[in-house]
Amino acid sequence: MKRSSKSEKIGELIYQFFKNNKLKSKEKSVDFLALWGSLMGKHVLLETKDIHFKNNTLIIYIKNSALKHDLSFSKSEILEKLKPHNLNIHKIIFY
Repeated sequence: MKRSSKSEKIGELIYQFFKNNKLKSKEKSVDFLALWGSLMGKHVLLETKDIHFKNNTLIIYIKNSALKHDLSFSKSEILEKLKPHNLNIHKIIFY
């Protein structure tokens, strides 16, 4: 995107960003890493490598195997925490 000296409204810039990146659904526009950090806390966020969303499944890569094991037992509670965000997540997988 070419930079111009002309100022534009923020709403128009956001619209153009979504249009240019073909982001149509809110699931694709959510920063899952930031959401994960706000829900689970800084310690869990620091142990998280990456997060992907595919086919209504949240795929989370965790560095620490002990934490991954603990989180796997808390899947239902994590899904409950995610429900208010209306992201249509039905399943969580930890790697």
